[in-house]
Amino acid sequence: MKRILLALTFVSIFGHSLNALTIDTASAKVYFVGYKLKNKTKVPGFIDGAVFTFVKTEGSISDIMSKAKATADFSKENTKDKTRDGNIHRTFIAKLKDSKIQAEVTKISGDDSSGEITAKITFNGITKEVPMKYTLTDGKFKASGKIDMSKDFNLNNSYVALSTDKMVSALHGKQTYTEVEIGFQADIK
Repeated sequence: MKRILLALTFVSIFGHSLNALTIDTASAKVYFVGYKLKNKTKVPGFIDGAVFTFVKTEGSISDIMSKAKATADFSKENTKDKTRDGNIHRTFIAKLKDSKIQAEVTKISGDDSSGEITAKITFNGITKEVPMKYTLTDGKFKASGKIDMSKDFNLNNSYVALSTDKMVSALHGKQTYTEVEIGFQADIK
C-alpha cells in the first residue's frame, strides 16, 4: 500500500511539473496603442526599460500572473518613429505631473488560455483599477485593457496638448481618439 501511495504521489508531482507553464521574464513588455484619423488607424508603441517582478515564474497562468508587478516610465515610450516620439514628448509627456507607472495584478480569473485580470495602476499621480482580458495563444501571453485619456489618470491636459498641437493635428487628420489600449505581453512555454 505504501508503494502505491508513493507511486501516486510521484506521478502527481511529476505529472504536474510536465503541465506547468514557464514565463520568459526577459520577453515581458509594456505596450500601448493609440488611435488617429477618421478610420481609427492604430499607433502602437512600447515602453522601453519596463521592469517586471513575478512571485512565481512557473505554474498555471493564475500562478504566474498573481501579484505580478511592473514599473515603467512613459517618458521612455517608443513607437519606432522618431518624429512621432518627439511629438509625444513635446506635447503629451510635457504636460504630465509624473510619467512613472506602477502596476500590480490584484485579481485574476480564467484558465491557461484566456480570462480576465484586474491591474491596479498608478500613473500621473492617480491610482486606478483597470480591467483587462488576457489570452495565451501560440506561446504568447497578452493582457490588454482600455483607458480614456479625457477621463482616466488625470490625462486630459496631456491629451488636449497632443490633439490640438498643429503638427500632430495635421498628421492625425484632426482626429486623435481619447481611447488607448494598454497592456503587457510575454512569451510563455
